[in-house]
Amino acid sequence: MKDKLTQRQNEILEYIRTFSIENGRTPTLSELAEGLSISRGSAYDHISLIRKKGLLDPKGRLRISDNASYGRLNEKISLYSSREELREKKETSSVFISRALMKKNCTYFAVEVHTEDMTDGGILPSDIAFIEYGGKIENGDIILFESDDRLSLRHIYFRKDGLIELIPENYMMGKKTTGALEILGKLILIQRRYV
Repeated sequence: MKDKLTQRQNEILEYIRTFSIENGRTPTLSELAEGLSISRGSAYDHISLIRKKGLLDPKGRLRISDNASYGRLNEKISLYSSREELREKKETSSVFISRALMKKNCTYFAVEVHTEDMTDGGILPSDIAFIEYGGKIENGDIILFESDDRLSLRHIYFRKDGLIELIPENYMMGKKTTGALEILGKLILIQRRYV
């Protein structure tokens, strides 16, 4: 079985990844077909072939695994459990991410979530946040940044007056407004850990 994907299969995986991030779920077959301007039958055929290559589970979700046996389809990335480890690039362990989620010219790492900034959005303490560094950051993206000596995740909005708003998804917390911010990366995926 070949691991290489066709251009169309890569487009489908990118569409599924983007749709999942924006909507919190995978697209239906009809949404996939409409979004890529292909027939439902063609979308189904492509999904079947991508599943056979091990990149989608039976429900059409992108596979993420911390099992080394997935090594040829997944990339091992560093997992940091604290701000200090990230600053010093001292990983405590590693996790695997599907290569289908990765873009060229970007680097990837993961951090353990310790804050409650995004709990109403379903991001909980002890989750693993997969972060992309080097990609385009747009309004509404969830970014990783350092605040009050800790790593935080929040939505970012670039205002016309040059200020940046950082909006949590926790009704108990207020937004932050700043003029300068070091963005450590953009959230692309959350993996739940039950501890």
